[in-house]
Amino acid sequence: MPSTLNQAMEAALLLVMIIGLLMLFSLTNTDNTTQTVDNLGRFIYAVMNTLAPTNPFEIVMEFVVATLGFVSLNRVNTRVGVLGAFFLYFLTSFLLAWITAPV
Repeated sequence: MPSTLNQAMEAALLLVMIIGLLMLFSLTNTDNTTQTVDNLGRFIYAVMNTLAPTNPFEIVMEFVVATLGFVSLNRVNTRVGVLGAFFLYFLTSFLLAWITAPV
């Protein structure tokens, strides 16, 4: 279990990036080159938007989901709550960016 807040944030971001890479490789099993390039573009956009979000709606939505996750997981353990909140924040950020990518 991560001992500091920084380590918890890094661990959550790493988990989301692993999920993103799995999404990228599972969605690129196609012979259509255009679809593969579109998926790669979505992935790059989602990663960049996860690291530096720009849309105020997405930031508020991610914050609400992360707060609800923290409140529900904090009953188990504070560290689990913090890790879960970061994970949910980064995951919703990645998924919203993937869906709204201008590709």
